[in-house]
Amino acid sequence: MDNTVTAAVFAIGSELLEGSITDTNSAWIGSRLVKHGINVEDVRLLPDNMDRMAELFLEAAEKYDLIITTGGLGPTFDDLTAEVVSRVAGKNYILNEEQLEHIKKTSRQVRHKPQGKPLSSGEAPRRLQNLL
Repeated sequence: MDNTVTAAVFAIGSELLEGSITDTNSAWIGSRLVKHGINVEDVRLLPDNMDRMAELFLEAAEKYDLIITTGGLGPTFDDLTAEVVSRVAGKNYILNEEQLEHIKKTSRQVRHKPQGKPLSSGEAPRRLQNLL
């Protein structure tokens, strides 16, 4: 019996499918998973569509040990990942309005008041490397 852990990586957002944003996260995530002995068997771009996302999550849950997501977690109307995962897991999705307001406020502050030197494209992966 093979004990290799298998994974799917889902990059979520219709903007990825439309080509207005390029998905670079999946390749980065996949390379880190492979370095840790996890076999990435599926990488997909998912639309901001609750029914389609739920269908793909359920399908992946039957096939893979892990499902890693990137995107779809912001405070906008089309960020459905948390709600879909709750639905698929059979748990109630509860929106914490107070936390949502905090996220929106922080997001507005960051947009108007850049703090520190912007990260170069190479710095972010180095800084995040310790997360895996």
